[in-house]
Amino acid sequence: MRARAALGVALVIVALALAPLGARADLEPIAYTVVRGDTAMRIASRHGLSLSELGALNEGQNLDRLRAGQSLVVGHGHAIRHRVRPRETVTMICERYGISSAELARWNDGIDDDRLPVDRELRLWARRDDPPSQSVGRPDRGELVHGVAIPSHPAYVVRDPERAWVARHVAEHLARAFDAVLTIDANAPRVQIRDASLPSGGRLRRHRSHQSGRDVDLAYYQRRCPSGLCSRRWMRPDALDARLQWALIESWLRADVVEYVFVDHELQEPLWRAARDAGATREELSRWFQWPRAAHVRTGVIRHVPRHAEHLHVRFACAPRDETCVPSVRDSD
Repeated sequence: MRARAALGVALVIVALALAPLGARADLEPIAYTVVRGDTAMRIASRHGLSLSELGALNEGQNLDRLRAGQSLVVGHGHAIRHRVRPRETVTMICERYGISSAELARWNDGIDDDRLPVDRELRLWARRDDPPSQSVGRPDRGELVHGVAIPSHPAYVVRDPERAWVARHVAEHLARAFDAVLTIDANAPRVQIRDASLPSGGRLRRHRSHQSGRDVDLAYYQRRCPSGLCSRRWMRPDALDARLQWALIESWLRADVVEYVFVDHELQEPLWRAARDAGATREELSRWFQWPRAAHVRTGVIRHVPRHAEHLHVRFACAPRDETCVPSVRDSD
């Protein structure tokens, strides 16, 4: 029995030793086509690799005798096709997927940061080698491990980068929801994102929650936004752009990625009507909204919390497989 166990351990060690550097089952190889004049050292340097790392990625190939047209592996990532959105820049795309502008240019001919045609489809490989984020503890008593700064996006502006850190899955859900808004209105005004969390989470001044990278405050979509930017202001129901606001919230609700969306009770009615007009069923309206029930009735995902007539507060659910994250036990800010 001991001999079999020792043999099993030895086989695992050998398998790990022979595995290509950086390769993972859920990632795809990133290919590079050699051009005339290329050397192994130049290719490795261009892709942030050492010569030995490039060799480990291309076992069996003679890097001393490269030929034009030869294909080499220079890393691993998720193959993605990204369609350019209005007002989107190269910097925004690179921040979103964790790549460099040089990489994006190598994978796509004719990239110009000043002239990215809307709807152009870009081919890229998104890095996924960073450690997963952890939203440790509760929103009102926790910390953030391996968090990320909320990346740039054409549909929003971050007010204070030092107070705009989130868990990685939260950043992805934000981007997808704002993508959905631009899909229905490419000229939608930008929204100001206010407070999220500190880089390592913990106590954030003026907030009880916002400690574990799952809470985000943002301005409401308004019918009139000066200079095309919706910032924090006290909202009346008739000033709310309920159609755009519902498009944002609906994306999160249908993906089932939020615990709560804190909205002033008076603002819930126009949102409820926008949801109904957009096709939400009676069962969905009852499950998602506190309104038309009273503000003190604790039901629904969209709930009233005092002092939320001037900004929206989204609390995202724990990421799958994050065992350090504790779901909310109450609907407090």
